[in-house]
Amino acid sequence: MTPKFLFLLSTLPLIASCNPIRVVDSSEESGNTSSLSSQSEESDESFSSSSQGGDSPQKEMSAEFQTLFAHDSHVSFKIQISEATAKAINDLQSSRDSIYVDAYLPANVALSLNGTDYVLEEVGIRMKGNTSRGTILGGDGKLETARHYKLKFNETFDDAIYDETPLLSFKKTWANDAERTARKDRELFGMNKLDLKVVPRNNDVCELSEVYAYDAFRSKGLLAPYANLGSVEMQIEGHSESLTSTYELIESIDKSFLKKRFSKADAKGDLYKCVYNAMGKADLSRSGAVSKEKDSNDYTIGTRVAKGKIGVEDNFHSYAPVYQLKTNDGLGEESDFSRMADYLNAVYNVTYRSAPLSFLENVLDVDSFLRFSAVSWALGNFDDQRYNYNNYYLYFVPSSGKAIYIPYDFDWCLGNDEGRNLSKVAPFDAYTIDGGEEASIFYATFLKTSKSGSSIAYDRSELQDTYLSYCQDTRDILNYDNFKALSDASPYDTGVESSIVSSYMSTKLTHLA
Repeated sequence: MTPKFLFLLSTLPLIASCNPIRVVDSSEESGNTSSLSSQSEESDESFSSSSQGGDSPQKEMSAEFQTLFAHDSHVSFKIQISEATAKAINDLQSSRDSIYVDAYLPANVALSLNGTDYVLEEVGIRMKGNTSRGTILGGDGKLETARHYKLKFNETFDDAIYDETPLLSFKKTWANDAERTARKDRELFGMNKLDLKVVPRNNDVCELSEVYAYDAFRSKGLLAPYANLGSVEMQIEGHSESLTSTYELIESIDKSFLKKRFSKADAKGDLYKCVYNAMGKADLSRSGAVSKEKDSNDYTIGTRVAKGKIGVEDNFHSYAPVYQLKTNDGLGEESDFSRMADYLNAVYNVTYRSAPLSFLENVLDVDSFLRFSAVSWALGNFDDQRYNYNNYYLYFVPSSGKAIYIPYDFDWCLGNDEGRNLSKVAPFDAYTIDGGEEASIFYATFLKTSKSGSSIAYDRSELQDTYLSYCQDTRDILNYDNFKALSDASPYDTGVESSIVSSYMSTKLTHLA
């Protein structure tokens, strides 16, 4: 049985990449190169930003992008790093508390994709993750442990952080502006960055579930990154040994991501990464995020608290806000944070100040949120916004001014929940892993119980009916045959999740009877 939502990639447009990458086809002699511009061009309107209310995307998705994320593709990366890079990653990035966690170090990257080889020199690499961080080198200086990484294909290695003593040796001086501009424009298949997360992880169970989850979101017309499994070999230059592991390859959620989903104008909006960190929960509360000014009608109109929960992440200066602006952020503290502040104000006003539903509808694509919440419920990720106030992106579309949700870090789903039994959580159950109340946005839209101290003035029955209909529409997501088809297609999946996923899906479906 072919799962209809696993092969959305087959509808992607085939169009050439216009960015120069050295390419060596394995069928040719090693000295020959070819250009990516030889690919054929086709258009396909079945995958565009129109499902999100915009015009055609600013950038098409290339044939190579399609192949990279096709689940039956053979994908292998070889990443070569110098001893200096290996030591810097090991010493400066093994802890999330380091001020150098965001610094990219140089690496040479070779990609083999179904027999065609792509080579990129001086790619930026850094460790990524929170609790998954750790050292990569053994006592003998050899690679010992596979970690999560982020690759940046247009890194220039000349930002101010490279003036710091531990990174000074990595600072690059460009011969001329043209060379630097060419590097800033360099992409891999339309991507500036790519996330690499080792599998299996999360108690050695998560292997393909996050890939499946992102496919599921897209199958319902929602934005989500593409992901796939592949092989990654790490090697230190001059060392004969290497470390090879299976990895999940994930399209980064950034400007490039937006350009492939929205028109040029609508790809210029504010993108926020929302996380539960040392500063607090991403629960959309006002505390620490916006001030408490009110207008004459007693509605909150607070503005962003300086160096509070809304801001531009600056790990070098130990500032990690909860709501991290990732685009239009060049001015740092002077950036415009009003979209996020307005959203928090609206959630508060409809929840606690009896504001009409229109307050929320003006700043949130409510229908998209209900569909997003239904898919999230079906997948059962205990570390998301609903159950743990964590791990989501918000994108404010310029033409509408409304926020849409984008899933992130969905690798604790489909039954891999450390005994929390998310399979038993019904669509309207109010549940969090810490035993507290869910974020106000869920009470303001579809939860049937009331949040403590709330004063919601409008009838939510229509929203609840819509949400439930979207939950009913997740039966295909909860069909184990679809997950098995994905597992069977992947050259890298071992089936370690199969029994857990099957059991989870069968139980979850009982709530839709």
